[in-house]
Amino acid sequence: MNTNTNLINNNMDEGSFVQIMPAPSNLYARYLGSISRTTYAPIVCIALLNDGTARYCVSDDIGNIRVIDNRQVYKYDDKKKEFTSPTIIG
Repeated sequence: MNTNTNLINNNMDEGSFVQIMPAPSNLYARYLGSISRTTYAPIVCIALLNDGTARYCVSDDIGNIRVIDNRQVYKYDDKKKEFTSPTIIG
């Protein structure tokens, strides 16, 4: 049994999620590696909470969905070929 409280299924049991919608294809979660290597993972959905805030979610390699910190969200600019930190509401 998974005890990770960031999993959407656990949060849904608490009744805090109101709606889950697909994320725009240019949103990514930024992760800093142990050797100063930055990696990015696609954000798969945005979850609206019953308090009016939005949370961004990623999927791991076996399909588990988890909530990330909003400070990890980056937007990919295809024209500039770079990631930028967008203004996040919620």
